[in-house]
Amino acid sequence: MGSNISRKIQILDSEEDTKEEQKPGEHENVSHVPSPPFCTLALVLLSSRLPAASILLSSRVLLSSPRSSDPVLSVARNHLCNVDNVLWRYSSLQELSLGHNQLVRFPRGLPASLESLQLQKNRITFITAGDLRNLGNLTRLDLEDNRIRAIQPGALLSLTRLRMLSLKGNQLSSLPSHLPSSLTHLDMSTNCISTLDLPSLAGLVNLQVFKVNRNCLHTVPEHAFDGLIHLRSVELADNLWVCECDIMYLYRWLLMDRLRMATNLVCAAPLHLAHKLLLTLSVVAICPKILMPKLKGSPHFSPKRAVKGTLKIVHLLVVVSSKVIVHNTCHEVD
Repeated sequence: MGSNISRKIQILDSEEDTKEEQKPGEHENVSHVPSPPFCTLALVLLSSRLPAASILLSSRVLLSSPRSSDPVLSVARNHLCNVDNVLWRYSSLQELSLGHNQLVRFPRGLPASLESLQLQKNRITFITAGDLRNLGNLTRLDLEDNRIRAIQPGALLSLTRLRMLSLKGNQLSSLPSHLPSSLTHLDMSTNCISTLDLPSLAGLVNLQVFKVNRNCLHTVPEHAFDGLIHLRSVELADNLWVCECDIMYLYRWLLMDRLRMATNLVCAAPLHLAHKLLLTLSVVAICPKILMPKLKGSPHFSPKRAVKGTLKIVHLLVVVSSKVIVHNTCHEVD
């Protein structure tokens, strides 16, 4: 064989394939080796130092053997379960896809040059601060559809350039604490989140898109979204909304020119409001006691305060009524 002929390695689906009779001219200049165990496939694929080598994976996808100077590398869908300390020498790598594999923990020894890391559809269960310590250049991190139950407090703080974070489809019961303020897109949908932590939200001053649909939220705490001045899209559907007085903050917030953000919030409770759209309900239906004046004998009672409070309630009812009418009219037109 001439020196310019590229050598190829074909990883076969089974040892039986190696016994097949080779036709004349078929698989010329191809070395046949049986498939290694899935956990060591990464070493065969990524540690290959053959010049201009090509590897035919068991998925029948032909990939070029990566060079240490390549800025983009995809080894998705290869049944990998351990790539620790295999990729550190790829010092120019900017985008890495390890999605659709069988990784059970966050990969160690990744190059610090990474800007985009895709780890969706693996089996990762937790994230520690050590996992992310050397990845300060990341702007995108995709951990969708893993099995993450816990993220060490402050683990994400080192990602000071991170703009897009997806934790969709995991098993988290709360927002990660100390999220980086650089985030513009945060996807927490399809988890087990039952409450929104105010300190975690307060620092997200650049957040534009927030997805927390398909969780177990009952309400949104007072002032939760007040500091998110750049927020332009919120997905809140498919939660367990309790349409009582505690939901009035979210109700008012959505009606203040944010109707298109979340028009499909359905009440799960109380029973008499179940399956009704939140924004079609009146203030009185949600919180009847809002119209109950404080008793004259109350220590906080004053005629001036009572009149002022009544005027506020009347104003709120007028605003809400007009918004709901517009909202319903838009739906009828649609």
